[in-house]
Amino acid sequence: MEDKDIINYVKRQIEDWVVGDIHRAIEGGSKVGAFILTACAIDYLASFWSGTASNARKYKAFVADFFDEHYEPEDLYRSLRCGLVHNYTIKGSAYLLVDAKPELHFQKADGVTILNLEDFAEDFRKAKDAYFERLDMDPTLQHNLARRYKRVGILGLIQLESGMGG
Repeated sequence: MEDKDIINYVKRQIEDWVVGDIHRAIEGGSKVGAFILTACAIDYLASFWSGTASNARKYKAFVADFFDEHYEPEDLYRSLRCGLVHNYTIKGSAYLLVDAKPELHFQKADGVTILNLEDFAEDFRKAKDAYFERLDMDPTLQHNLARRYKRVGILGLIQLESGMGG
């Protein structure tokens, strides 16, 4: 597969599987699940952006580069991403998670930043769109994405031949 075909395929899969799953989780009432998926999706895009496995530095750099300035990369990484993914809780006191309260998004309560789920998911979508827009014009980012794809692939369904799989 040519790099341009890889890029188009990865973009479609991210739309269908990553963004789609986040929205399906929200619609299905899996609120914490949707926050976790979004935190993981940032990590995922950071790996395609850098061309290598994501780590704290790359995650924070991706957030700083593509997210609204209201997001503090260190807090988002440590408190939300690491807290939710590894401990199923928020580490420290950086964020308070809510849903269906857009008027509270980025407001402060006792020094803690409120993240409204639907706005957080939309902010991820905007960051993804900004990354894809830059990807379309930047050969280095295209190379990075293709390199990462060739190393680890991307999740997707495959069609099994009739009679296989039970």
